Amino acid sequence: MKTFLKKILVLLGLTAFVQYSPSQTFNVLYTFTNGADGKNPANGVVLSSNGVLYGTTDSGGLKGAGTLWSINTNGMGFTILGSNGLSSLIVSPPFIYGIYNTTIYSLTTNGTPVTNFDVSPLITPAAITLVGNTLYGVGYTNNYVGVLFSVGTNGSNFNAIYNFGTNDGYFPDNLIVSDGTVYISTANGPAPNFGQGSIFSVSTNGSNHTIIVEFTNTPSGNPCSGTYGPRPAICLLSSNTLYGVWETELCSAQNNPVTDGAVFSISTTGTNFEFLHAFDGITGSDPTASLALSSNIVYGTALTSGSPSFGGGGGILFSVNPDGSDYQTLYTFPGSVDNPMGPIAVSGNTIYGTAGGGEGYGAIWSFTLLPPPILSITLAKTNQVVLSWLTNYQNFVLQSTTNLIDPDWTTVTNIPVIVTNYYDVTDAISFNFVTNDSTIGGGGSTNGPGMPPGSGATNSVPFSSATTFFRLYSTNY
Repeated sequence: MKTFLKKILVLLGLTAFVQYSPSQTFNVLYTFTNGADGKNPANGVVLSSNGVLYGTTDSGGLKGAGTLWSINTNGMGFTILGSNGLSSLIVSPPFIYGIYNTTIYSLTTNGTPVTNFDVSPLITPAAITLVGNTLYGVGYTNNYVGVLFSVGTNGSNFNAIYNFGTNDGYFPDNLIVSDGTVYISTANGPAPNFGQGSIFSVSTNGSNHTIIVEFTNTPSGNPCSGTYGPRPAICLLSSNTLYGVWETELCSAQNNPVTDGAVFSISTTGTNFEFLHAFDGITGSDPTASLALSSNIVYGTALTSGSPSFGGGGGILFSVNPDGSDYQTLYTFPGSVDNPMGPIAVSGNTIYGTAGGGEGYGAIWSFTLLPPPILSITLAKTNQVVLSWLTNYQNFVLQSTTNLIDPDWTTVTNIPVIVTNYYDVTDAISFNFVTNDSTIGGGGSTNGPGMPPGSGATNSVPFSSATTFFRLYSTNY
């Protein structure tokens, strides 16, 4: 679990810290029944600007072809909007766009059909994205040659912008459009070592084609050189850096630590390829194309975890910094809800997603992390301090030490008292006092909830030859 060691306040020889394992809440918002609601929500969730989650199932429902649904973030108001399980879902209120087989559909956010347009037999679409009133997409022809195309949201002005070359790879799986440039990842190819995949860019008018990286043979940073490819999929673009995942369940690389999937980053110029995290098959494997970036932290899921101590195959939710540091397994999915899949969405401290396995026919879930608690310290009397923190941070103990180099943390045995939504602990501290014209605890951040502003000792300042350090320590750590 993630550890935060946060210095809150230094008050004339007293220091308060928080050593913190995030308080967390996992909720199942909805469990699918394989009735009219369908089953297997493999395409994840989209959180729209109207604060509603949208998603699809890929089978079941009234027609057996899956469903399109919406639900409020609190789990209320589940609504079936359509009877086709669209992929590559885009929600731009008041419209929704998605792919079903060879057709791109458009409908309103309440499920009313607007238009649909079949792009076959020219292309089988694989992914789409929206820029203004234009949909950009990638797909492939009957010969499996990739195509970048654009079409108006009303179905007009279809244009095959760029036909993939032999060095671009086959079976495009995702695209990102930014500032007139399209970034594309392929699951196979390029020639002649079909199977490794590639990432390249091209302008939205089809010009300025640039290979970013070709995953062939064993270039530096390439995790797989086997016959079958690692299936790279780009998921994010931030500050000229692409982030993506490897799905390496078919990789036949020898003597290579990356055999169960990885999270990677690479600059849009093709430099600085880096593994942010390589999965080991025990704590997790098979990361899905579901990365999300929030507050400069990358979040994602892995489909399975191999060890019973990590859920017995149930999958994980993880986080990692963009530079690869501070990787954390945030949650291991239990047997009742397992195998997270598809895109996730992050809003504030809450992550939303779907899972395909478990006791039902799939589920919609949320996971909430509370921010680190703030430990306030104030001088109550000449030989007492009051330490305070909010009561919604439970399972914490207050500890103290006088040495941070080789600390011997001792639990403060005084029982917390609840005062207006705060835990207050009063502890005795010995001081020598010197006189001046200052006021201790006279206002600002030095006043915790156990002490009103301006209520400190007047005309004297405590001086301690040995600093006392306090911390909140999570019993979940």
